[in-house]
Amino acid sequence: MTDAPDPNESPYPQPGEVLEGKYEIQRVLGTGAMGAVVRATHLLRQAPVALKFMSPDVMNRPGIVRRFLNEGVAASQIDSDHAVKVYDVCELPNGVPYLVMEYLEGQDLKELLAEQGNPGLDDIPRAVHITLQILRGLQVAHRADIVHRDMKPANVFIVTKDGAPDFVKIVDFGISKIRQPDQIELTNAGSALGTPLYMSPEQARSPKDVDARSDLYAVAAILYEMIAGQPPFVPESGTLSELMIKLGTEEPASLEATRSDLPVGFWATVARGLAKLPEQRYQSAKEFAEALAPYADERSAHVLRQISSRTKAGVSRMPPAPGPPTNVDDVPAGARLSAPEGTLLMPESLVPAPLDESGAAVASSKHGSLAPPAPRTDAAADTQQGTVKDADKTEDRSKPMLLVALGAAALLAAVIVAVVVTRDGTTVEPTSTTPTSAPDPPPVPEPTPQPPPIEPPPVAPDPAPTAETSAEPTAEPTTPAPKTPVVVPKTPVPVPVPAVPVPKPTGKPGLPDITPID
Repeated sequence: MTDAPDPNESPYPQPGEVLEGKYEIQRVLGTGAMGAVVRATHLLRQAPVALKFMSPDVMNRPGIVRRFLNEGVAASQIDSDHAVKVYDVCELPNGVPYLVMEYLEGQDLKELLAEQGNPGLDDIPRAVHITLQILRGLQVAHRADIVHRDMKPANVFIVTKDGAPDFVKIVDFGISKIRQPDQIELTNAGSALGTPLYMSPEQARSPKDVDARSDLYAVAAILYEMIAGQPPFVPESGTLSELMIKLGTEEPASLEATRSDLPVGFWATVARGLAKLPEQRYQSAKEFAEALAPYADERSAHVLRQISSRTKAGVSRMPPAPGPPTNVDDVPAGARLSAPEGTLLMPESLVPAPLDESGAAVASSKHGSLAPPAPRTDAAADTQQGTVKDADKTEDRSKPMLLVALGAAALLAAVIVAVVVTRDGTTVEPTSTTPTSAPDPPPVPEPTPQPPPIEPPPVAPDPAPTAETSAEPTAEPTTPAPKTPVVVPKTPVPVPVPAVPVPKPTGKPGLPDITPID
């Protein structure tokens, strides 16, 4: 005959026992219908840990073991200081699973309100500070697609960290509590039957179809209790059915009727979190935190920065959009930001100078944005391209052709002003030898006056010969000139003149186009 189990014998390991060869049990921290939590020491690390055991009495219930292990899986995926850490999942020799968790010293929010509530917390910024930390832990969990579904004051643990009090740790991720069909225990600290007091209306209708907004409803209900001293809905009969009716048909009592010291707009902020329709509530933990920020003090500055800026829990940062850098540290040396729009402008040395109507580069002290120029038609593009090419050719040929032009002009001037010496030693008065087919080359760059033809000294009282008569022979004077006798032959001697290219008229005053001499 098998002996009946001793009802006083604990199903959990006792102090002094060592599990897995490294976890030495120190003492029992608490027991309940779902299981027990004990303090142990990791013998290799010499660090305290908490071991959470499931009660053997509930292991035969459908889904209980899976949900218990799910707590370890969920908590290990949440990388937040405001969520309890789970280090390992193990199993006793009798098959009972247990979790190796972060050891916390402190008290849960339910115990804190029972000790310090009057009936709620007198310090409203303190209540806001605790709420913001809950929102931060849930923000990381929601980014990992984890919904707690059982937020209540008993699952908000308050500890002291680095000398700062009221540091929040969220516990019991992913575990379902056992509830009786129609009774709610409102005062039993270890009971899970108080959970519906913080349950959203949609979770009460269908627990499987909830999302992150159900957790946010529960947070608003916790904040309501920290101010008023009780949850938003409390059934007078203590039954679940009455609670469900109130949850679906009634509105919570105004906090302004309970507390006269509330800041303006505070109750409206809390009431939105308690809206019955999820679409009318805050859609994210960040949005809820931003609404509470005006009622926080300096204690919450750090957690507000975390909620607003940090990206964690599997949410990767997208690569920057293509285009110019927007960070001042990424701007290239020499670049500048125009005010006040902040449009990035490249260094002046990298921006091409604009072109005038003829395609020539012109100086400019201002540059536009980096947008490409407007599209041009084919005809305009061809015309401008041809103009630019012609300008480039003229500029490339301008220097050597200028020298040729100057040389030709000097040669023509020398021929015009020189005294032509004949073969027999006589001199003649030069005639007009200026070519009629080509104009005089213009002076470049400064106009050089052309020396006038040298007139021979007067040899007779007769008037000076004109251009029409200079070609006719003149009579030999009876009295020669004192210094330079002039003997004019009857037939002028032709003077060879070197061939000079004739510049092609361009139709523009200034620089002519001159074909280089081959």
